[in-house]
This record gives sequence, structure tokens and C-alpha cells, in this order.
Amino acid sequence: MEYADMIKDVAIWITTSGLTFCIGWIVQRRKDTTAVKRGLRAILRDNILKEYGECVKRGSVPIYVMQNIESMYNAYHALGGNGSMTEIYQRLLEMPVDTTQLAGRDSV
Repeated sequence: MEYADMIKDVAIWITTSGLTFCIGWIVQRRKDTTAVKRGLRAILRDNILKEYGECVKRGSVPIYVMQNIESMYNAYHALGGNGSMTEIYQRLLEMPVDTTQLAGRDSV
């Protein structure tokens, strides 16, 4: 019986160690994912605010900028962004859209 008890103890130790490792790995991945989400949200927020500032100076929103802002805004909210950007987004939607600039910043 001593040999069977030893095998049982080793099996319990291996199982416990394996589960502890897996749980630690999962917790670390969650922390990493949370950090990446927060960082990406901050970048999206910053880009939306910069574009908003440029549009306010310009007095209109080029169509390509509006499309980019819409994508950024949707991604921001999908990543758990709060409603603070909704007001900025609504202001952008209310601005006149400039359709003369279709391709990008260098277009005339």
C-alpha cells in the first residue's frame, strides 16, 4: 500500500501544480488583455479628440475623417469606452461634411 499511496500523492501534487500554473497563466493573460484594451482605448480617444480639434478649426468634417472617426468611435465603445466620447462624436455628426476632400489630407 505504501507504493500506491506514494503514486496517489505524486498524482495529487502534479494535478495541483498544473492547476495552479494554469490559473496563474489565465490571470496574467487577463491582466495583459486589460492593459492592452485600456491602452488602445486611450489611443482611440486621443485620436478622436485630435480630429475633433482639427475639424473645429476647419469648421467642417472631411468625409474621409468622418468615416475614420466613426470607426474609431465604434471600436472605442466595443472596448468598453464610457460615454465621454459620445458628446464629442455627436458634435462631429452635427458639423457640416466636406465632400470635396475624398481621399485624404493631401487631397484638394
